[in-house]
Amino acid sequence: NGSGKTTTMSMLLGLVKPTSGTFKLLDGDRDGPTLYALRRIGATVEAPAFYPYLSGLANLKYIQGISHKGRPADIQRLLELVGLTARAGSKFRTYSLGMKQRLGIAYALLSDPELLVLDEPTNGLDPAGMAEVRELMGSLGNGGHTVLLSSHLLHEVEQVCHNIAILSRGRLIAQGPVSELVRQKGALRVHTTDDARAASVIKSSLPWVADVASRDGHLAVTAPPDRAWELTAALAVERIFVSEMVPIQTSLEDYFLELTGGDALPLEEQK
Repeated sequence: NGSGKTTTMSMLLGLVKPTSGTFKLLDGDRDGPTLYALRRIGATVEAPAFYPYLSGLANLKYIQGISHKGRPADIQRLLELVGLTARAGSKFRTYSLGMKQRLGIAYALLSDPELLVLDEPTNGLDPAGMAEVRELMGSLGNGGHTVLLSSHLLHEVEQVCHNIAILSRGRLIAQGPVSELVRQKGALRVHTTDDARAASVIKSSLPWVADVASRDGHLAVTAPPDRAWELTAALAVERIFVSEMVPIQTSLEDYFLELTGGDALPLEEQK
């Protein structure tokens, strides 16, 4: 929170003027988004705002009428896509926060954009709704759209995104494919028929093992996963048998905390 995600998206959309620096969006220039580029973008930034006294359906019809985005038939399809068909006739002011988020996504999709910019799209959703929106974002990405997602829910980002950028205190501190940043650690979770003896054997006979520790009913063995067979062989010689051995994976949350030291507050909140 406070790292600059929404501000960055607002600059890309021309809602906030940068104090310095340049950027290029689609095939526009480096001084800000062009009108042509903005017509190819759908976006929802921060809390979606609609007319409170109109229904969700009426809001989309009104916006479509003044913006000439898409066709009338698209509205019903999009309301169904975001799960609002049953409440399409209800006034916007009666919507929950999650429903408002869904309507915002439907609005962003009205023009079938090349680039979809979503700022915290699952904010306020229950677990089932979050799963549905994640599935929607995945299908949009696989269907030829580019989806730029802002979120501090790292498990959500890890499930949905192909590439990530991490902001901390307004600065870009990491960037790249999720598959490269979230990689396999040199560690194993091991459970045996005798963990106490297994730890002793590993420490005394396997010098390439960096560390062995007992954690939550299993052994955490710091060693290359590709040498796991040597570990099981050494234990079997001592008639200790492995019942479970799993490589420990680095999650995006682990990577983020390691990168930031768990200290990613903006500078003004550090004082």
